[in-house]
Amino acid sequence: MSSVKAHTNRADAALDRAVTLFEKNRDGRAKQSFHRSRREMGQATAEAARLRSAASSASARAAAARAQMLVADQQGENIEQLTELLDEVEGRVKNAIAKAALTDTRGLEQALAIIGVLLDQVPSQATAGLDAALAALFPNPQSP
Repeated sequence: MSSVKAHTNRADAALDRAVTLFEKNRDGRAKQSFHRSRREMGQATAEAARLRSAASSASARAAAARAQMLVADQQGENIEQLTELLDEVEGRVKNAIAKAALTDTRGLEQALAIIGVLLDQVPSQATAGLDAALAALFPNPQSP
């Protein structure tokens, strides 16, 4: 799971840097950071899938669910940043960013489905912590 966290942290940092660079019209470096972010997300997703497929015990499935939650959390953050970034760019870069936002939206949907399946396979003592982590991903909007 530490590998998934490392990849999601690097993906987040690279996307933050890309946003800053795009805002400063430093598109060449921004594209590099953007692509680095996408690579790291791919690696995080692949590592979470590896953990999930190797999980043969309840504790391993709980760890796989936590890893999948890290990926889902980062995908949620990415979607927000990527959609905001669409106003800053144009042309091929805009298409790549829109595609990345769509990929993360689909990935988030898939991650949530996987988490649901994994939650059914973990011991009840682990479920409370995982439920709390999942609720933190999607807090209930408060009324004004």
